[in-house]
Amino acid sequence: AAYLTVPHELLVYRARALLNAGKVEEAMERAKAVLAITPGHFDLVAGMVPQLDRMGRKKEADELFALARAAHAN
Repeated sequence: AAYLTVPHELLVYRARALLNAGKVEEAMERAKAVLAITPGHFDLVAGMVPQLDRMGRKKEADELFALARAAHAN
């Protein structure tokens, strides 16, 4: 099963690395790609939303949270 999960987790790490580098738009693109494959990915959201808030990017933080929350709505 690792051949499926490891490449996907690399997307998560890449999104967070881009965010750490201040590349918010690119990080959001990667984050959305992760959520398209695994909606509601908790580690991604828990790692990125607080950081986006600290960066003053509330719109992006809210968008990411809403995408993940929608996966758990039902």
